[in-house]
Amino acid sequence: MTKQSKTRDELINVRINEVYKTPTISNNNLKFIISNKPN
Repeated sequence: MTKQSKTRDELINVRINEVYKTPTISNNNLKFIISNKPN
C-alpha cells in the first residue's frame, strides 16, 4: 500500500494531528479540550 491509498478517515486523522501537533487525539481528549476552552 502506498501513502496515497489512505482512507478518508486516516487522512482526516492526519490533518487533526497536524493541527494539534500531537501524536494522537482520541474523541474523549477532543471533548476534554473543547469543554475546557476559556470562555
